[in-house]
Amino acid sequence: MNNFYALYRGDRFITVADTIQEMAEFMHVSISTARWLTYPTAHKRFKNQNANLIYKYEV
Repeated sequence: MNNFYALYRGDRFITVADTIQEMAEFMHVSISTARWLTYPTAHKRFKNQNANLIYKYEV
């Protein structure tokens, strides 16, 4: 099973990365911050805001 991460700002697609580390480097944040942006808690907190959120996809 392959995973990838997609970064969105609001409804706008920004980029895709194979690992959370690549995404963190792209965003210039720590890995733990990037990982937190994938959690439902972060998605709920920033709902209806123009915030950066990461979605993890499993294919």
